[in-house]
Amino acid sequence: MATRTARAQTAGRPTSAEDATGAFGTLTAAVMGVMPSDLDGAGEAMAGAVRTVSASVASAPDENVLMGASLAAGLAIGLLVGGAPRLLAAGAVVTSVALGAALLERRPGRSRGRLATPAI
Repeated sequence: MATRTARAQTAGRPTSAEDATGAFGTLTAAVMGVMPSDLDGAGEAMAGAVRTVSASVASAPDENVLMGASLAAGLAIGLLVGGAPRLLAAGAVVTSVALGAALLERRPGRSRGRLATPAI
């Protein structure tokens, strides 16, 4: 009777290290069989999206990039203080850093708006 109770409690879960290793191997094989075909399309789509965003930021006025960086930084701080999931807050931090870096890369002589100081 004790054996029947123990089997009922595990209900399909691996009960030994060998069973767990076998289940993990099966899962790994299934995932690896699906991933390569999906990753090719995802990588190309991500590269296209990054190029599009990079071109948009490069052509935007300094004020717009500064406003976007400030908004993303404020959002990140608010999410962290508010107790949102860290992955969500990390997305806002990455956006803020990327926009801030794009703004810092601009030379004063190549102004796209009023913020940049004229070259002397």
